[in-house]
Amino acid sequence: MGLIISSTGTTGYIGGDALYLFNEVHPEWEITCLVRNSDKGAKVAKQYSKVRLVYGDLDAVDLIEEEAKNADVVFRMSQNTISP
Repeated sequence: MGLIISSTGTTGYIGGDALYLFNEVHPEWEITCLVRNSDKGAKVAKQYSKVRLVYGDLDAVDLIEEEAKNADVVFRMSQNTISP
């Protein structure tokens, strides 16, 4: 059994490359990605059918905490900016 991964920022440049690498090198990993909306989620789902998507942004603290509790490893690859 592989690791359980939770990640933010996988629709961006660095996060997208990391997601590609995780999927290629460790297909046994269970990966959950936080995405902002269904448009971004659809792009991830189209390329990575095994990835579990959760919807929210960096302000969704409760959601992020819950996903982090369920993960072995958390990758934060999103920008630092949060809209007011």
